[in-house]
Amino acid sequence: IKKLFTLTILLAVVFCAVNAFAATSQTVNVSATVPTTNGLSVSVHKIIGTVWSEAAAINFGTLEWDSELSMFLPADGEYYALDVKIDNNSGTDWTVSHAHQSLSSGTNNLDNNVNVTFVKVANSDEAESPLEKVSFASSNKSYAKSTLLNSWLRIYYGISTGSEDATGVTPLGASTVAGTYTGSVTLTLS
Repeated sequence: IKKLFTLTILLAVVFCAVNAFAATSQTVNVSATVPTTNGLSVSVHKIIGTVWSEAAAINFGTLEWDSELSMFLPADGEYYALDVKIDNNSGTDWTVSHAHQSLSSGTNNLDNNVNVTFVKVANSDEAESPLEKVSFASSNKSYAKSTLLNSWLRIYYGISTGSEDATGVTPLGASTVAGTYTGSVTLTLS
């Protein structure tokens, strides 16, 4: 009887222990919705030497005659950069296009006196990789998502200095007709 009593107590203890530590579970759902974004943002920068500042437009102002070089140049040697960032998580391919409207006085233009340099900038360290360097006249270009993957498009604009110009770009010499020249660039994401 003692053995039976001990065995009964042992079974009762084991049964209580199993019931006391029985696992239970409950499932909690987790969700999030990521909306589709599809747009581009453009920022303009004026660059003098190594100093970058924000600008509202590409405005070379009144050019100055450099008698030593026999050409017109920006007063402070400035040039400009546009940073074009694409916000598109649609999962589809896209293209960003750059189109110019002639830098014209109405009768004359400076389209072959301005360099336009396209580079891609890596998001991680802002390292630039060259894409193309052309004249303003030849700057209607497009770049696909696959070209700009994990980067953004930066476009530099500079008046010809007669050194390291793109093919077909020439300095503004003494024969350049005086006047105010205006034009524009349009960036399109499609």
